[in-house]
Amino acid sequence: MSLRKRIMPYVAALITSPRLRSLRRRLSEIRRRLAGRPHLLTIYLHPADPYALPLLDMLPRFLTDFPVETEFRVVLELPEDMYPARNLLDEYALMDAGRLAKLYDCPYPENVTLPDPETTRLAARLRWLREEREDFAQIARDVIAAVLTGDSAQLQSMERAGCVLPEEEADAKSAERMQQLVEHGHYLSSAIYYGGEWYWGLDRLGHLARRLARLGVGDPAAAESYLRQHQPMADSRQPAAGVMDFYFSFRSPFSYIGLGRTLELARRYNVKLNIKPVLPMVMRGLKVPRTKRFYILHATKREAEAAGEGFGFLCDQVGVGVERCLAM
Repeated sequence: MSLRKRIMPYVAALITSPRLRSLRRRLSEIRRRLAGRPHLLTIYLHPADPYALPLLDMLPRFLTDFPVETEFRVVLELPEDMYPARNLLDEYALMDAGRLAKLYDCPYPENVTLPDPETTRLAARLRWLREEREDFAQIARDVIAAVLTGDSAQLQSMERAGCVLPEEEADAKSAERMQQLVEHGHYLSSAIYYGGEWYWGLDRLGHLARRLARLGVGDPAAAESYLRQHQPMADSRQPAAGVMDFYFSFRSPFSYIGLGRTLELARRYNVKLNIKPVLPMVMRGLKVPRTKRFYILHATKREAEAAGEGFGFLCDQVGVGVERCLAM
């Protein structure tokens, strides 16, 4: 075994160490106080991102429970090397965002569809003028809903009501925002940046709420209401029928912490479970950029802690190690 593989578990344990994270958070809070800055959430949005709809719907309630300031950043383009099959991801996001909205009792349009590029570009140019407005979140929600439902009349009405930025200027602003996103260590829209950490989408608000509550911002009891995905599973009264397929990667941290809960889900609802192993991305010739790897590592640690599972001391057995697991 190479020296790199020998020391990797210790490096991963250090990177995901709760003590190191607590230290980083304390330093971030000290810097905020010394600079006299308020608690500030920086929220990145994309005009055609369906995950933005439930996030923006939940935001007013969240800000009532945790009174912090917000600023918005609109991005038109996202780093392409982070998405090996962007078209499939976009199609899946339409359905998945609807499920998420239902889980959190948020409205979600029934007739969502993949938008055309020109509609997306028009929406981006409209919204640049409104980033600083107090009602920006509601305007953004209306625009994104119009984009995803193909309501071009709504967008054209907004265009007639006020000027839009020239396309070159809008592109330049979008590039600046994307650079900020990547420099801070992320690659997705509908992501919130606070105090050196990222919280992607509506179902990560619980982790942010817990952090703010520990700083004395908001009610700690309110934080738990945002952790819907970690609530105990209810016992099934009626046996379910059918089959559930679970696509599992031996290299994926999310697969690791999701396996136990998936097995429990199948048992409780009496569903036949098919575990379908898949090759890791790098073994299929796909790159996983450093920014993506590190975000997934830290995000998995938070999810594991919330679910009461251990995670952090890990090794990367890509190659022969994965092949042996697949053979078994």
